[in-house]
Amino acid sequence: MEAAKRLLAMQQEISKTQLYKDTIKKQEKVISKLEKLMETTLKDTQKARNSLLELEQLKTENINLQKQLKQIAYGPVNNEIRLEILMFANRKEKTVTLKNIEEKSADLKIS
Repeated sequence: MEAAKRLLAMQQEISKTQLYKDTIKKQEKVISKLEKLMETTLKDTQKARNSLLELEQLKTENINLQKQLKQIAYGPVNNEIRLEILMFANRKEKTVTLKNIEEKSADLKIS
């Protein structure tokens, strides 16, 4: 009788062991999937960070190119031409003042 009880207890323990093994296998699969997800997320985050860095570099380059374009458009040669045009336009008044030139050149500036 005692042996039968021990045998029954051992069989129950063996069935629990199999259940534990199955649970461990399922958990290992879940952990593996989570690790892959983390790797993918990390790669996507790095790509996004690199894209943001590239975007900022392009913005900076764009600003620099705009500055260069404005310098070309409003460079010394163009300022001289603009001054001649303003002087010609103000000949009617017979007086060309710095204030007139500044007002007229402000009208000509490109925003």
